[in-house]
Amino acid sequence: MKRLRHLTGAIVFFSCFLLLFGTALSQDTKTSESNNKELGLAGYSNEPMSGYWKLTNSNTEIANLEKHTEWSTETGTLTATTNWDDNHKIEHTISASFRWDNPPEKMIPGGDVKIQGTFVNNEYSSIGRILYGLLVSIGNSGTKFFNVKTDASQVLLINKDYKQHNSEVKDGWFSAPKHYLGESTWIQIMVDCYIGQDHYVTTYVYNWIESSPI
Repeated sequence: MKRLRHLTGAIVFFSCFLLLFGTALSQDTKTSESNNKELGLAGYSNEPMSGYWKLTNSNTEIANLEKHTEWSTETGTLTATTNWDDNHKIEHTISASFRWDNPPEKMIPGGDVKIQGTFVNNEYSSIGRILYGLLVSIGNSGTKFFNVKTDASQVLLINKDYKQHNSEVKDGWFSAPKHYLGESTWIQIMVDCYIGQDHYVTTYVYNWIESSPI
């Protein structure tokens, strides 16, 4: 009889413990969900949000760090030509043209997006190893071209040098982000055309629209 009373008391104690633990867990979950909303975390990594990404702005930046390259655009084609003389007064010339698909006006979370890039070699008259090509990336708004390797995800890369500089057309694919982190609801797609340390960067900025896609 005594053992039965002890067993009954243990069951009552364990039941009370589960009730208190469940209440605390529920409060912690609510607090976590509230924090997520305050931080701008909409949904979970595998849970699509109710809305879409809308292209709101685009801008272009020329960063000629070596100050050799001239950039020109005509009928949707960007052409870059760089010239310099070495210490022996020998002239070097590298020239290429670039084209790429404009990103879509709207992106559905989790939807596949394709961007095609075209590289046309015009001239490579140099014995030096100068890297040139086209890089497309996606990341948080405000990411700079010199930080894309650590702060963004690569979508497409066409990279050439003196060993191999044939013209090339290449497709890049990515899935539109399903969620955003931090207070910002902005992301960007960046197209960086470069010769050596000279860059022509076009950035497409997207904002999150909290509604059903139109």
